[in-house]
Amino acid sequence: MQRRGVFQLLAGAASLDLSTLFANSEDQASRNNVAWVRDTLEKMQTIVPGMTREALYRVFTTEGGLSTGLRRTFVSRDCPYFKVDVEFQAVGRPEKMQTAGGH
Repeated sequence: MQRRGVFQLLAGAASLDLSTLFANSEDQASRNNVAWVRDTLEKMQTIVPGMTREALYRVFTTEGGLSTGLRRTFVSRDCPYFKVDVEFQAVGRPEKMQTAGGH
């Protein structure tokens, strides 16, 4: 009977260590996820008004859907859930003027 008690004690200690190990790995995974999101957002924040499309394409890629030459939705290269709507200024071409009729 004494052997059985020692085995149960060791089994209980091992399960405690495993639960602690799993909790620590979940905490580490959570910390890694938070760090990844922080790094991705910091990378996205490097894009500022006045930059070129080339600079934008280093961090983002185009997303499908409706767009024009001057307005488009871009998606982060790191995560498709991070999106931005970008409006470009026309460079080298005249701005379109709207008439009273909306044409």
